[in-house]
Amino acid sequence: QIYIRGVATFQGGTSPTYIIDGIERQAEDFARIDPNEIESLNVLKDAASAAIFGMRGANGVILVTTKRGNTGKVHVKYSGNVSIQKPTSLPEFANSTDYARMKNIYMGNTIYTDEEIRKFADGSDRERYPNTDWYKEMLSKNAVQHQHNITVDGGRDNIKFFTSFGYVHQDGLWDNLNYERYSLRSNIDVKITSTTQLSVDASGRVEYRHGSPQSSTNVFQQLIRNTPVLLAKYDNGLYTVPDATHPNIMAQTSKDAGYSDSRNNSLLTRLELTQDLPFVTQGLKIKGVFSYDKNNYAQKTWSLSPYLYVRNQDNNYNLQPRGSASLYQNQNDNEYIEWQG
Repeated sequence: QIYIRGVATFQGGTSPTYIIDGIERQAEDFARIDPNEIESLNVLKDAASAAIFGMRGANGVILVTTKRGNTGKVHVKYSGNVSIQKPTSLPEFANSTDYARMKNIYMGNTIYTDEEIRKFADGSDRERYPNTDWYKEMLSKNAVQHQHNITVDGGRDNIKFFTSFGYVHQDGLWDNLNYERYSLRSNIDVKITSTTQLSVDASGRVEYRHGSPQSSTNVFQQLIRNTPVLLAKYDNGLYTVPDATHPNIMAQTSKDAGYSDSRNNSLLTRLELTQDLPFVTQGLKIKGVFSYDKNNYAQKTWSLSPYLYVRNQDNNYNLQPRGSASLYQNQNDNEYIEWQG
């Protein structure tokens, strides 16, 4: 969230108003605009500067102007970057040996024997006496993100254009999690007559999110709850049943446990017609603006019980019974129309 004038209410909205090329847009439209498309960005935070927006400017206003074409040769530009993301800080947990000792002290009796504590410490039987760092087991050290953009602009005296195409791909901090976005913008200015000008703007984006049925909040809750004396995976790669009260969050976020996919399509359009009126007085003009926005969101979540195994006394790995599957689908369509004159 962005706070420009602080938090002035306990229950009302505190987000600023976003104005992109003179049209009020949603916060998501501002957050996902490609930086290569921005010509200027201004923040109005005091009452005087935001007064023209009335109540909409109560929490401040962010004004964004996108790039437009210029008279001259056609220019083609490319920009791209590859970055690596990793957590800035992760909590450090006690190892299984210290956990077992502290558990005994806390409970006031022997939960773990000295022999069991010794096996936790020497790692001689890792599957039965593990030392699991759930954060290290679950999270990747690095997640790669790359972004690419191509812009083309140019024009003549009677027509100018600016076009931009962008692509973003971001991997998650664990497997079976990623995000993709394709974006396109086209700003065209046409001089119909010496006194009439038409501007046609269109921008769109398509976003894909792929993940597991488990929410990020639940993932980190389980990572914190699971103790180091619980095993996540056997040496052969099979997922375990940690115990009766701690689910195996690694198994629940694997591909075998299903997926949660979403697609978001967004189209933003703007049409502006300006007519000079020099026959009335020099510098007088009238302007009309029309905008039409359409958004389509679809989500599909397919949940399965993961494959979990238990090692028996004969050192065989038995597959545990799986629960029933579930399917959830959701779709929303929204349209917005605005006139200005």
